[in-house]
Amino acid sequence: MERKIERTKIGTFIVVGMLVFLACGCANLSAIRDFADISSTIADNNSLTIEYVEWPLTQKRYFLSEQYKELDNIANQRSQQEKMLLLRHSIIEEYMKDLGQLASDDVINNDTEIDDLGNASKEAKFINDKEQEACQSITKLLLKASTDGWRQAKLKKLVKESNNNIQVIIKGLVEIANEGFLGDVQDEREAIRKYYEGILRDSNDPAGKAALNEWRETRLDSLSKKEDAIKLYSLSLKKIAEGHQKLYEHVNLNKIYSKEFIKQLKVYTKDLQKSYKAIISM
Repeated sequence: MERKIERTKIGTFIVVGMLVFLACGCANLSAIRDFADISSTIADNNSLTIEYVEWPLTQKRYFLSEQYKELDNIANQRSQQEKMLLLRHSIIEEYMKDLGQLASDDVINNDTEIDDLGNASKEAKFINDKEQEACQSITKLLLKASTDGWRQAKLKKLVKESNNNIQVIIKGLVEIANEGFLGDVQDEREAIRKYYEGILRDSNDPAGKAALNEWRETRLDSLSKKEDAIKLYSLSLKKIAEGHQKLYEHVNLNKIYSKEFIKQLKVYTKDLQKSYKAIISM
């Protein structure tokens, strides 16, 4: 009788232990899911990239008609880059979305979308072959994950095989933000200064000058907010890359359930959520 009670107790302890383990596992993977979800949301925000493509044509207001040709040439160059630029957003967004689905133990089932991304990565004109290879490798792996019905057990495989490539793609987006987006802000600020200085110099109307000064300050203030948004967006992308690198390192160490890693990832997630709210409010 005592042995039977003892066996019952042992069985109960085992069941409880398994339940606790499963509960902890889900909690840990939910941290990965939350990080992936906000990363996908940030990558989906391509408004700054679209503004970059359209920027040369919006600047004509500050230039003489004989200078339009140069702006048209820049606009044409950026128009040819548009597919490649937006593809970066789409691949990061799709990858993070699928990573979140695996963390939730959901089946990845979006063959059509991934196949479209794969075709786009073959057609887009990349600045270098390394980035094109990274995009094609990611889309190929995501397509396999979708067609094979990958679930939570394949999360580690996805992270291991994708980390280097996702780092390359994010780096490319950071570079265009720091060099292209911010470069446009600096050029536009100078164009505004020259444009309004010329009008104010030739004007003899005090009320008109006051109005122009007010409008100039409004434009410059708007430009400063855009500059802040670009810097915050660039920083957010870097944090996504850092967070994924941490995930990759802990996958290799088989420590994605460790309290230390979960705490680190939650910090990244919280920072990204805060940054995203700030970006869309600017």
